[in-house]
Amino acid sequence: MKKYSLIIVCFISLTVFAQEEKTIYDTFFSDPDKEIPVPYLEGQKAQKFYTSYKNANNFLAVLAEKHPDIIKISNIGETQRGKKIPMVMLSLKNDIPDAEKIRVTYIAGVHGNEPISSDGLLYLIHELIEKDEYKQLLEKVILQVLPIVNVDGRSINSRASNNGTDLNRNLNMLSVPETVNLRNAINLFDPQVVVDFHEFNPSRKDFKEMNDCLTSGIDAQFLFTGNLNVAPGIREMIETDFVEPTKLVLKNNNRTVANYSSTFWSGQSLHLNLGAISSRSSATNYALQNRISILMELRGVTEREKMVKRRIETSFLAATSYLSIVNKKAHEIKKTVVDANEATINNMRPIVVSSNAEIIEGSYRFVNTCTNETEIIYFETKNNLKHTAVKTRERAAGYVLVSKNKHVVEVLQNSGIVMSKLAKPTLLELQAYKLDNKNVPYLISTPFKLPAGAIIINTKQKMGNLLVDLLEPELSNSLVANKTLKKIKGTDLIGLFRINKNQLLQLQNIK
Repeated sequence: MKKYSLIIVCFISLTVFAQEEKTIYDTFFSDPDKEIPVPYLEGQKAQKFYTSYKNANNFLAVLAEKHPDIIKISNIGETQRGKKIPMVMLSLKNDIPDAEKIRVTYIAGVHGNEPISSDGLLYLIHELIEKDEYKQLLEKVILQVLPIVNVDGRSINSRASNNGTDLNRNLNMLSVPETVNLRNAINLFDPQVVVDFHEFNPSRKDFKEMNDCLTSGIDAQFLFTGNLNVAPGIREMIETDFVEPTKLVLKNNNRTVANYSSTFWSGQSLHLNLGAISSRSSATNYALQNRISILMELRGVTEREKMVKRRIETSFLAATSYLSIVNKKAHEIKKTVVDANEATINNMRPIVVSSNAEIIEGSYRFVNTCTNETEIIYFETKNNLKHTAVKTRERAAGYVLVSKNKHVVEVLQNSGIVMSKLAKPTLLELQAYKLDNKNVPYLISTPFKLPAGAIIINTKQKMGNLLVDLLEPELSNSLVANKTLKKIKGTDLIGLFRINKNQLLQLQNIK
């Protein structure tokens, strides 16, 4: 018999007149009484219950023609089916030089079955351009908006891309055009702040297994990283200066909010997984690049056409809150990012190879659709926002890669890693990785003749934290763990070597 790690159940009864006639949408998730000028809500022919790709592009084109001084429309490349992925750039011409402004990127539509995330950004763009009260949010900001990344999936209401790839699990391997184009666009713009807008399914299968009447009672969830290889200053600023103030904004607008949690089974007990540390997803991946990175999870997916105005407005409220914070804290943001970059370039922190999450008693807010009441249920929770290092390792001065897999080099190049090639074969005593009988990597020292063309990487670079995540074999999303970087043919060594400062200089100076 399955258990649910249920500790306490609180019933918060609400006095609801004519309760039998009301739904949870009347009681908890009512739409705002206001006009929201996006094509779908203005009666244009829709793609099911949201703005079609064609109408979204037409909507943006009209705004660009009307306000060419503020908005520029282009694209970041094509999808697998040849659809252009739109990019919108917004900025004001004022006394502040562009070089001194904070660069902010907003992303939506990474999952094709989360289309209201895109409509939320269409509404934001409209209000920033058309309303003076919001236009001032661009005073110290250059805003890059990528409103529909997964165009192919959106057209068929599919989470995945055309070939079945989940784009938000592909940010480390970059194996499809959409994620490569996304990474290239972000690296070129080099934002200090990245917010990725998604939707969550409020009616998880695990919730239904507990009680078929239960659905999430939350409007918006905040997903941010607890990965210990992310600069501490970046992690602190995300939570303290961005997440907590924006939660307050949403609460003041009658939204229920929480830090993001998923569910998992341990034996026969259901647990919560709070926060994240995986670099496959945007929340951690962009933070490893020393960017303020947040993934917003807004109620949606299975809600389809329900409470669309509320969901769009929730997205808008979060987006404008973040822009307001950027304008108020521009100096602090710049300093935090610069400090993180300097610490990374100077190899100031050891690599955290493994860590353990704090285990806590966590609560989750539900709405019971059968009783129209709120229920708070407590679970044993893996708190990924609070990790403790178990195993650490000093950073190497450099790495050498020996691999015939072209995708290894492509991933590193597209990730913004600076590399060079070895000019001549060279014999050195190196730190090398082997796999034990359980395929667990371990380090040894061994002489090895590096071939001409081997890839040399100096770890003292801005993307150093992301580099560590891609190369250190024990890390769960590394090129080794993903079986992209393999053993050198005819040896039992992985094609990855750690080198010291003198060896790095020696290899770089070989002509």
